Amino acid sequence: MFCSNCGEKLPDDAEFCPECGDPVDDSERAPTDEPQAEEVAAAPPPPVTPAEEAEPSRDKPKKARSGTWCLVSCLGLLLLLGAIVIIGVAVRPGGDTQTDGAAATGEAGGASDAPLPFSDEAETPSTDGAEAADETIVSDFDPSAVDESLLPVFYGFLKALGDDDPYAMEKWFAPELQDRWDASAYERSTDLEHVVFVFISRTTTDGVESFVISEVMDEKSTGRRGKTDWLIKFGRVDGEWRVLDIPRLNEE
Repeated sequence: MFCSNCGEKLPDDAEFCPECGDPVDDSERAPTDEPQAEEVAAAPPPPVTPAEEAEPSRDKPKKARSGTWCLVSCLGLLLLLGAIVIIGVAVRPGGDTQTDGAAATGEAGGASDAPLPFSDEAETPSTDGAEAADETIVSDFDPSAVDESLLPVFYGFLKALGDDDPYAMEKWFAPELQDRWDASAYERSTDLEHVVFVFISRTTTDGVESFVISEVMDEKSTGRRGKTDWLIKFGRVDGEWRVLDIPRLNEE
């Protein structure tokens, strides 16, 4: 070290400067070789209290919630994709929906060979249609008074008669009447318009049901209203009701 007054180099243990006699200040002494502990030993971590041990980490729930939402999102996406696939299989292009195979194609898997009602291939007309069971086409008639199995044929034939359609009428005829009937020679009236059928009477003889039915019609050219009375006879042929005869009684 050196004297702060004159700059003379001083011994390490000097109390006074040998040159100028100035007392040596302790701050001028050179630091000893022994290192002084300037760094305080790292304080140990504070003890964990029971309350802190019991308190769960706040980061973990966040991670758990994040993982849960991710799982729910994945499941929702899978369900959505599954629904799209199911809809795509069930609905075919062009709007056609899948139908029962037996009903759509028949037992053999191809187009059904069953004859259509009122087609040329049908041996007997269908009696299941709504048009063949419309009670409103006949007034003053009590359907409960006749055999229930006769009603579809009764209503179906009257509708064909009201439409003045010889081919539709022929479908309800018994084979013998079909042999005598020539639909191509039938002359349809273009001036008459059917209005309603009116029930007049019914008789039963030897299993034959005979109905007197009055057909009310309007004449288009004159507006005059007239009627034609029909005697319609129904009987069973091979267990099925058919029209046996249909004579015209009178025309007004």
